[in-house]
Amino acid sequence: MKHRVVVTGVGPVTPIGSGKDGFWNAVLAGTDGSHEVQKFDTSAYRFHRACEVKNFVAPKLDGNPGPATGLAVVATELALTDAGLQLPLPEVGVVIGTTVRNF
Repeated sequence: MKHRVVVTGVGPVTPIGSGKDGFWNAVLAGTDGSHEVQKFDTSAYRFHRACEVKNFVAPKLDGNPGPATGLAVVATELALTDAGLQLPLPEVGVVIGTTVRNF
């Protein structure tokens, strides 16, 4: 059985830029999002640079979830706006890529 998948909106929240236009302009400019890790002590690790999302203020959410959840919520909101959609959305699938840690 074949199913069509249609991408109607994107919501990147990345170390080089957020939102479709901010991210794409940074890509075209060749922006490097790597820097010395600031979120935790890296002295026990071999590498000390990473691509952290800087200056991100997570939205206030019920249950006080971690920052990765805040990133996912903001990315979802950006994607919905990009697609011209508003909540609630019945029968809508969302694919989110994130880290395995929520710190």
